Amino acid sequence: MNLKNLEAFYWVVTLNSFNKAATKLHTTQPAVSQKITSLENDLGFKVLDRSFRQLKPTHKGMTLFKYAEKFMRLETDLVAELTEN
Repeated sequence: MNLKNLEAFYWVVTLNSFNKAATKLHTTQPAVSQKITSLENDLGFKVLDRSFRQLKPTHKGMTLFKYAEKFMRLETDLVAELTEN
């Protein structure tokens, strides 16, 4: 699993938008969409239900999101610790 794809998934769910996630990640909406598709292909299951007007994580997607949140916190903590004087 590519961690950049996991990060894209985290922001799509958090911001409830591919466009907002793209802005946050300084990329394009199609690039974010491609990352989500790649993540789904790597995992072998859908992480987002796109059939609703709003984005909704699948059951497995919600489980993945919980771990993605932990990863994002860990990354933030690591960067903070490494940049302390």
